[in-house]
Amino acid sequence: FTNKNLNLAALASFILVLIVLFTPVRIAFNIALLPLGMYLIALGLVIVPLFVMEISKAIGLIKHKH
Repeated sequence: FTNKNLNLAALASFILVLIVLFTPVRIAFNIALLPLGMYLIALGLVIVPLFVMEISKAIGLIKHKH
């Protein structure tokens, strides 16, 4: 989480995805809405690797190269 540019890029990407999914723009992309449970599953699958990497860094399994 220390790379500000990467964090901003990820946030911008997330916002763009939300705009495409939940506004009338989705019609142009021919996207259908999924049930809320499917979005929660997808969010969980995205968050798990993030936590695994951060925990690995915290306990020293992954070393930073400077």
